[in-house]
Amino acid sequence: MLLPSSDSLQNVTRVHIHKTTGQQYLKDMVSYDSLRVFVDSICPFNADSIAWHLASDGCLVETDIYKWYAYGYRYPIYETMESHVRGNKIGLTSAYYCPPDAQQNLNDLDNEKFRNKALVQDYAGGDKDRQSVSSRFKLSDGSYVDYRLDVSAEGKVNLSFTCSKKENVSCSLYTLDGMLLETHDLGLPASRIVEMSLTPYSHGIYIALIPQHYNLTLFISS
Repeated sequence: MLLPSSDSLQNVTRVHIHKTTGQQYLKDMVSYDSLRVFVDSICPFNADSIAWHLASDGCLVETDIYKWYAYGYRYPIYETMESHVRGNKIGLTSAYYCPPDAQQNLNDLDNEKFRNKALVQDYAGGDKDRQSVSSRFKLSDGSYVDYRLDVSAEGKVNLSFTCSKKENVSCSLYTLDGMLLETHDLGLPASRIVEMSLTPYSHGIYIALIPQHYNLTLFISS
């Protein structure tokens, strides 16, 4: 994961949580005890009844939460949440960024030991350049994408990458709150180069996303 500071984090895991929420109004329930009796005995909410409710309810709220966890850090580095009523894509979108520097100030000895261990392993392997924006993003199935990101002082972005899996690939630029700014369709070639400019946009942090098979997410600061 490339951070707004132009540093990068290795061993990042993305967690996806999908929730479907429904409501049921019970006008005769006036206390917690009466509700407890209703749920436990009169109308138990077992797996079948919950499945039926989710299939038949016309006012369900769907929520997608993505969290990016890095090795040696207790809390997600980045988190997004998008929620909407089923059938209506207009909803609520929010994002949260908790930088590694802030988490390193926490009294968290267990994760500090993990970070130190990873640092020793990186140096033992000859990876001395911790400020490099070149890296390999590897998936559990063995496929990978090698990428390099260069951002000039004028806001010109040059992203070059090579994919091990042959497929149509695109690259999209988003704001932190999820607004799509531009998309580049790159086709099938194994090696691609994307040139973008942040000059038309205000100074801040942006997200470059290579979706499809890889779901590679890069943070860009202008």
